[in-house]
Amino acid sequence: MTAVTHGVDPGVLRALLAAGRNPALADPVLAEPVLAEADIVDLRRLKGGYSREMWSFDAVTRDGATHPLILCADSAVGVVGAGGQTLGRPAEAALLHTLHTAGLPVPDAVASGDGATGGPGGELGRPYLVMERCSGTAAIGPLHRDPWYVQHRAELADWFAATLAAIHAADVPADILGARPDPARVAGVELARWSGELRATPRAHTGVLDRALGWLAANPPPPPARVTLLHGDYRTGNILHGHGDGGPDGLRTVLDWEMAHVGDPLEDLAWAQLVCWRVGTDRVGGLVDLARWPDLYGAAAGWAPDLAALRWWEVLGSVKMACLVWRAAEAVTVPAERALLERLFADLGTELDRRLLPPDRRPTAPRPTGPAPTDAVQAHGAQTDAAQTDAVGANAAQAADTVRADTARADMAQTGAVPAGGAQGGRSTAMTDGGRRADVGPATESFEVRGVRNGSIVTVVWDRGVLDGDPPTIDLVEVEADLVAESRRDPLQRRRDGGAGGGAAAVAVNDPESAFALVVRTLDRVVQVTTPARPRPSR
Repeated sequence: MTAVTHGVDPGVLRALLAAGRNPALADPVLAEPVLAEADIVDLRRLKGGYSREMWSFDAVTRDGATHPLILCADSAVGVVGAGGQTLGRPAEAALLHTLHTAGLPVPDAVASGDGATGGPGGELGRPYLVMERCSGTAAIGPLHRDPWYVQHRAELADWFAATLAAIHAADVPADILGARPDPARVAGVELARWSGELRATPRAHTGVLDRALGWLAANPPPPPARVTLLHGDYRTGNILHGHGDGGPDGLRTVLDWEMAHVGDPLEDLAWAQLVCWRVGTDRVGGLVDLARWPDLYGAAAGWAPDLAALRWWEVLGSVKMACLVWRAAEAVTVPAERALLERLFADLGTELDRRLLPPDRRPTAPRPTGPAPTDAVQAHGAQTDAAQTDAVGANAAQAADTVRADTARADMAQTGAVPAGGAQGGRSTAMTDGGRRADVGPATESFEVRGVRNGSIVTVVWDRGVLDGDPPTIDLVEVEADLVAESRRDPLQRRRDGGAGGGAAAVAVNDPESAFALVVRTLDRVVQVTTPARPRPSR
């Protein structure tokens, strides 16, 4: 299989390693200029999120040693923004090296550059960093369903809290993140920043977000006892984990430091507990009950979080995340992925309206000026905020169902397939590259789907209810299963179950036809379907 690498080749990688290498690395081989002369093998593009692009590759030095590495480069248009909202890649590399040297579970940075012509990264034309590739997966599905993770949930939650406390205790030189801000100003600065970012994203405006901004301005939190290093995007989806694969069992490595800054540690604590990371449960990161999370962190950090201040930071985090999710939804090209993001946007609004903000019993009048509201709110301008949120959520859910069905039909049509359940005998069928038909039906024990997602060739294997293959794609399939299961349950049952739809989602993934439909909906295009699946190499 030929990897899709989008202009990054071995020659470019060697130039990046030579120009931006870090001579202070703990690994003396990685610090040597000889790394720039290494053979580059197994180069492939990864799903890199909404703000940067990523490639995995191995550098084989003259002594025969293999060094697994990752290239991260800024994308042309990121959803976070520039300036104070995100670190530059050289600063992120310096931070990674500092934290790695201090013993925190982060990868070390091998090289970095600003991408300026004639400087480090000029061959790439944009800022970049190269870091060590660590073992494990960041998929969140196993944390909810894998029996090993369920059994060890308490220990994993302890690691999750203790690692965040260790990050907040780390000493970072001022030349990386700048001078420490005045503790009395950090909340106001962040509120002003994300109020501005929301204004710059007009289609994300809703009545409940306006209400949230008003509440935040009227209820500032007390300043923290001290400001600390913040990860900025601390959640289980940014942590590598695994078990039974030769590496340490459990959570392993914290990734994705582009939003790191100095501020109130409650900002990170609140971000980790946002509704979008709980995936239909009341567990932070799928690990620890929402009500217990502040105490667990407090025990690790040695101080008790102020719950009122934590609520303030969760409201701001919800506004911030709503802004980022909407930008991502406008940037993606996969209809199913956009529908998922729109649903997350609606969930954030619902959480603000029903749990985080005090009730607003005043009728909502249409605003005479300002950015245009979303279609659902515009059509019901006289509703209360709660009704507006319901309308947005229902609109997103309905759009998701419609788009998913259309996407499945369109993608399958490109391969000669019919939608799941649409063939005679209740079987879903797709054309293989060789022209033979591969049938997926109720008795199917395994299948393999190769396709394109966000410009990369990916493979997903289903074998008796277990998904394997490209981790980000599997993660999206499992979240899709959760959301489909949630949308099909009646509201009374959802309230009785506390919002958890994992059981129904597990049934969808265990059924071959449903799992096949979910996989197809998640891909831009299906290239090949094989039944039974070809044997996977042991890992």
